[in-house]
Amino acid sequence: MKTILTIIIMIFAGNLLAQTGTVEITITGINTKAGNIIRLAMYDKDSFLKETKEKSIIKTEGNTTFIKLENIKNGTYAIAIFQDENLDGKMNTNFMGKPKELSGFSNNAKGNFGAPEFKDVAFDVSDKKTTHLTIHLEK
Repeated sequence: MKTILTIIIMIFAGNLLAQTGTVEITITGINTKAGNIIRLAMYDKDSFLKETKEKSIIKTEGNTTFIKLENIKNGTYAIAIFQDENLDGKMNTNFMGKPKELSGFSNNAKGNFGAPEFKDVAFDVSDKKTTHLTIHLEK
């Protein structure tokens, strides 16, 4: 009986661990005259703008591009994107911290003095569902 119970628990736990969804992102407002690299970072609430849960580097050729992130664990996330216009691998800002390069957040949220708050950029990933986002880049 213990063996059967253990097997049932392991199957149930395995199914919980396997719960993932997909995030499809349309990125608009890309400057076609600047660097053609888009850098994307995905965060959860505890890691917001600190440690990324998912990173992508997207090479683009037009002013709109599409990215699909698969097998994302269920949860609440935020996405920050910037166009690496000078191809130096980092988000360049002015002396006040305002981005010099095109950038955007999930929900197209904007901060007043700095980045928006997590609650404004948050979206949910649910089991076997696709979340669709459009993020417009701007300075």
